[in-house]
Amino acid sequence: MASGFPEREMLQAAIDHSQTSVNGEVKLKLYKGNVMMMGRHSSSSLYSEDLVTFEEVPLITIIVMRKDLLN
Repeated sequence: MASGFPEREMLQAAIDHSQTSVNGEVKLKLYKGNVMMMGRHSSSSLYSEDLVTFEEVPLITIIVMRKDLLN
């Protein structure tokens, strides 16, 4: 990537690194200039039905769980 803009290259490198463990499928619906997400699936999803509300789970618990999943 030789865009000539070092800031752009640094940002792209950060995005690429953050996406190394991302996998799965996303289903999108395109209609009259709109994009709607219809579904998603990933074998390493961080989404959990038990964590839908943050009121019942302390934030530190969520941070530790995310760290454990990424290691």
